[in-house]
Amino acid sequence: MLWEPYTVLQNDEPIFFRDFNNGTHVWLNYKPDAASKIMIVGTTVVPEFPIFAPLAVGFLMILSIPLIRKFNLR
Repeated sequence: MLWEPYTVLQNDEPIFFRDFNNGTHVWLNYKPDAASKIMIVGTTVVPEFPIFAPLAVGFLMILSIPLIRKFNLR
């Protein structure tokens, strides 16, 4: 999963291609003349989760500890 802009290389040479974007998916369209190595390069890789997510989870865990101790029924 890559973010735009894209570069498409055929045998390490940049080539012209068409892209179609519907907001959630991108299609890259190119028809090579012969069998060759095609490489698609994007600017960055899309992370699996936002960078602030682990920070938010840790913060919520710290806030929940006093609540757990307050409602402990032992």
